Amino acid sequence: MAEDTFWSRWEKQVRSIPQLKNLHQPDIGRSYPLPAYDDNGVQVRHFYNRASQIGATKLLLGPPLICASLSYSDGSLLGVVPAPELGMQPFEETTYTVPVEKQEVIRALVNEVRRLYDPLMSLFPHEPGGSVGQEFWEAFTQVVPPILLPYYELLSPDFVEWCTNRLTYR
Repeated sequence: MAEDTFWSRWEKQVRSIPQLKNLHQPDIGRSYPLPAYDDNGVQVRHFYNRASQIGATKLLLGPPLICASLSYSDGSLLGVVPAPELGMQPFEETTYTVPVEKQEVIRALVNEVRRLYDPLMSLFPHEPGGSVGQEFWEAFTQVVPPILLPYYELLSPDFVEWCTNRLTYR
């Protein structure tokens, strides 16, 4: 039986939303989810971008196209907006290569990022991110292709500050 984790629930939720089904295509990538907080509570945000595997260690990456927000409490779709509306400016498609010697490290970090979502979400947003937030952000920034990192920061700027202990919600 599959483990009931934040990651597994989020994957099921995203795949079950009819308005997002047309984005599940071979040349479209889906970002990692990031939590966000506003007056309506906790949301989980992610984006879709051009992404194609063009070799064993190479990806062709494009900018975010669409951003989606889901309710953390029930997984319902709160909204879908074009990425430029969030200030996400396009860039020329580029090749991202994971060096062969780093592949095992990256795989381990991907698993670590996925594992850290549960303790992270138990704290967010009302407790300081502390060491969990820092550990998550350190692993996250090593997993995400550098060209996409600024887009994650635009997707949920308060979360980035919270993870790095620069912001505490009350």
